[in-house]
Amino acid sequence: MKTCQDFADSFLAIICNVAANYDEVRLVLDRYMKISLKEQMRTKRTKGKSTYYHVKDTTLTQNISLNDFLSDIRTKAQLTEYLADKFVRHSRSSNNRLKKFMVTSVTQTKGNVDIPDSLLTHSQEEADMLLILHAISVPHEAELVVSSPDTDVLLLLVHLYPHLPVSTVFFAGKGRLKRNISVCNICRILVRTIPCLSPKLAYEIPHLSPSRRPSVCLSVRIRSTYRKIRNDPYLVKSLNLLVKIAREGPLLSKLL
Repeated sequence: MKTCQDFADSFLAIICNVAANYDEVRLVLDRYMKISLKEQMRTKRTKGKSTYYHVKDTTLTQNISLNDFLSDIRTKAQLTEYLADKFVRHSRSSNNRLKKFMVTSVTQTKGNVDIPDSLLTHSQEEADMLLILHAISVPHEAELVVSSPDTDVLLLLVHLYPHLPVSTVFFAGKGRLKRNISVCNICRILVRTIPCLSPKLAYEIPHLSPSRRPSVCLSVRIRSTYRKIRNDPYLVKSLNLLVKIAREGPLLSKLL
């Protein structure tokens, strides 16, 4: 890949390939904010050394490592908006092949279909929260597949399962370890393995309303929740079980 245009074409091809068997695709891109705690920690690690690249079709990337290219938060922020624009343009083009597309970047969601009110604009800082907002806006009768490298998302899906489609799965892993993990099966396992856990988990994990509180910031509440979890043996046991389920697919069949 020589330019940002080549990078965008490759990115779009990967998304279209992954989404080939689905009727609707929703892409959630992370936000990059200078004031965020994550960015402050990153700046400390790199000692403030970074190089800013202006992202456009003709920007040369051939002789630049990905780490160097993405070393500046401004470059990453521009790149997410650039890719989101390419995604939206494709969704509205004749090459789309009748796919329904939505893409969330910065504080807005765009696409070639009607956007739910809860997703039009938002104030969420983390992509995890945006994934959840998307998930709870999906019709209950649909089949939902959520893909994320963060197991935090799996925990939130388990807690919010009553608000999600019955057929909700979490797509995890890399390469040969890729698998679809049924959220419904995890809920059954938790109730069967730790009967006293379910109400406790529902009480401790912050609750998201399906559409009535789309802009509430939950990151602080979740951090305080995790502090409580560390001091509760039942919740610690449940989290360990969830992580084990996520890593070891065969465990599901044994427990069921």
